[in-house]
Amino acid sequence: MLVSNVRKVIKDELSVVFLSDDKSIWREKEQNVRDYVPIDYAFYNIIYQKKYFEALYDDYTDISIVILGGGIPIGLWPLAYWRMNDVHIIGSNGLEVLPPLIVNNSLTTEARKKIFKKCINVLERVCDEMNISSYCVREVLMKNGYSAWSQCFLENNVYVRNVSMGCFVDLSLPLDIILKKIRRTNRSRIKQAKSLWKSKIITKNDDVDTINSTFRQFRKLHMEVAGRETRSKDTWDIQCEALKNSDDFVTLLYNKDNELIGAALYSTTNTNVTYSVAAYKRELFKQPVGHISQWLAIEYAKKLNKQWYYVGQRPYSNDFPKPTDKEIAIGHFKEGFATNFYPTIYSVCELKKE
Repeated sequence: MLVSNVRKVIKDELSVVFLSDDKSIWREKEQNVRDYVPIDYAFYNIIYQKKYFEALYDDYTDISIVILGGGIPIGLWPLAYWRMNDVHIIGSNGLEVLPPLIVNNSLTTEARKKIFKKCINVLERVCDEMNISSYCVREVLMKNGYSAWSQCFLENNVYVRNVSMGCFVDLSLPLDIILKKIRRTNRSRIKQAKSLWKSKIITKNDDVDTINSTFRQFRKLHMEVAGRETRSKDTWDIQCEALKNSDDFVTLLYNKDNELIGAALYSTTNTNVTYSVAAYKRELFKQPVGHISQWLAIEYAKKLNKQWYYVGQRPYSNDFPKPTDKEIAIGHFKEGFATNFYPTIYSVCELKKE
């Protein structure tokens, strides 16, 4: 009953097609967008996150929508709601609410604002339906700063919860310039790694047996390194399927005995590459396995003519919520490959109760 009520609320405000009803429309629009498209809006990422968070949360329901204007798709909006300890939450891909991605470049700023205001009404009405008192929005501020979405959202009863820094590589730069911008010690480690390990990149151009075998080996290595299975086989199968049908790729590293010592998956959209998951032999943690994998990814992303490589977030000790020492160390590692840094703003909207 709750699902049908939520869908009705959305349809009252917007003309939409739910991703769960027609996956082809989302995939077609996503694949045709040439502007900045973060991995959060990738079809396979939404499917993956749904499967992943279904195992963590109660009643996880994806309500992602293609927004229509005059019957034509004009926006993609990942949405979901779930329950944790009897508390209902609304967000995107199991995390904070993302802004709708406008896929029609001809829309004026005023037209975009009208759509965004309707989207904010959707959030408030869904929250009312589910007795949610607040929701959090996450947005990366790139070169253009606050967007039309931010301007609409900030008109509500909103406060900024925290700001984190994202690490990016500008793939429009020549490779030699990117290398110069990388941390000096990392450049040295990359050079060292080239003499230590053999590498291979697996893509959709490889045969199906090779791809399937790669993911079996990757999953096995990941379980060995983690000491347990941290997520279901279904999530690995989704990532394997994504690689077969997109520009996603896996970097593999081997020692002199041809033993797999490292693997990393990089997810993509038409414009972006994102570092998704990796596993490296524990006894080699102090060796430059991660360094060469990052550089291989940057080189290959350049060949794919992508615009941005998102390495990950760079947490600091005084951030809120406070990161662990391990998270800070990983962030420091990622920072060493970035050419650009852009903030992610986390804002909270407190809903007024009558």
